[in-house]
Amino acid sequence: MRRGDLLVVACVLLITAVLPGCGGGGQDQPGRSGQMTIGVRFPAEAAAKIPSNAESVRVQVLACDGSASDAPAGTPLVPDTILNKPFGGGVAEATIRGIPVGKVVVRALAHPQKDGVGPVLADAQASAEIRSERTTEVRLTLAAIIAQVVATPTELLMLVGERDQVVAHALDAVGEIIIDAPLELSSDDRDVATIDSDGKVEATGLGETVLRARHAPSGNEATVAVKVVEARIVRVEVSVDPPATAVAHPAKFTAIAYNDLDEPHPGAEFDWRVENPPYGDIDGTGCFMPRRLGRPRVIATERSSGIEGYGRVLVADWVVLLKWASGADPDLHIFDATQTNHAYFGQLDVPIGTLLVDEIAAPGTEAFAGNRSVPGRYPVAVNYFRGQGELSGQVTLLPGEAPSVTEAFTLRRPNADDGYPVTTPTDSWARPFDVIVAAGEPVTAVPADTSIALGPPGSRAK
Repeated sequence: MRRGDLLVVACVLLITAVLPGCGGGGQDQPGRSGQMTIGVRFPAEAAAKIPSNAESVRVQVLACDGSASDAPAGTPLVPDTILNKPFGGGVAEATIRGIPVGKVVVRALAHPQKDGVGPVLADAQASAEIRSERTTEVRLTLAAIIAQVVATPTELLMLVGERDQVVAHALDAVGEIIIDAPLELSSDDRDVATIDSDGKVEATGLGETVLRARHAPSGNEATVAVKVVEARIVRVEVSVDPPATAVAHPAKFTAIAYNDLDEPHPGAEFDWRVENPPYGDIDGTGCFMPRRLGRPRVIATERSSGIEGYGRVLVADWVVLLKWASGADPDLHIFDATQTNHAYFGQLDVPIGTLLVDEIAAPGTEAFAGNRSVPGRYPVAVNYFRGQGELSGQVTLLPGEAPSVTEAFTLRRPNADDGYPVTTPTDSWARPFDVIVAAGEPVTAVPADTSIALGPPGSRAK
């Protein structure tokens, strides 16, 4: 709670003698009056005590029960005094004259605008006795008026044992947060969910409950609806690495089960199978060993729920698979020995076998694959697809397991006409590198300026 001390110093002029008054004790004779000099210190910073968004304080002097004045209790004895906040903060002072002697109530109201305009942000009051020949000191503590309590989030869907956080604030009449306002946090059913004084929530059992953030003095509160459910698996996602491989070269499938909260479900176990067994074998860990060319579908079944997911792997006689770290989607091109013909997006002008071009259609991965290979040395290059000329820059290929390629490319802006050269790569291409294709083996890739020895068909290049 933001609080502030309003120092009211009453300097009472000698007017009359002391007579009995309200609340017991002596007081000055009715019909006489005195004056009061008051001062209010406004904060320059939010850390100070009067609400930082207060621009003025209205001071009222009111009659009390049994006072020397004949006015009913709560009646203003003098016009309200407005103290505006000085520029940059500081003390505002005023003198209130013509106050009837005797018991009075001094009340202070803080407002968000000058001249006492706007809703009341904070208030305070205290009794004072106007006596002759004395200086009366009254100290008021401004207490912020809580207009509303808010809590976020307003709803929680949780699993048993899960933890979350609720944040609650008390707001004043203009929506400003009241710092350190005392809020009581509680749960209607602690067997479903609990909440501590810091707003930490723990789901303790299945069911529904309501969490409450309450400001007891004002009676304002905010609620959070909580529903605790049993974790249920709703889907299974399957991935494979690498996404393309050759016969007798394994690929690793991975499955993740997701629950109601769209989070990975802990402890999920899977059974694996190949939809068409002749394409290969898979073990209990998801390791697939291909035995036939094609794109077999591998299915993962979550044991407790029976929910399935599947993935595919490309099995070819030879594969060029590239991976890069950026989210760009450059295009892969493979050339013949003379670099006058090349293959991309289904063009099959290179005499190295039947091609599956750009088979892995996802940013960050690109693949060439074929079911028949002609051993040889073939340059490979990368450029941007038509319409992606603005995506120039550095792309770094990530190292991976065979059959994969590790190479760094500096991609440049394509030609002005967005055309694609079919001769020696130009500035619109990355630096080419060589690929060795050998029947039945993964591809080995090396930089273009590296000397390599080619093995005969069916053998691994050395």
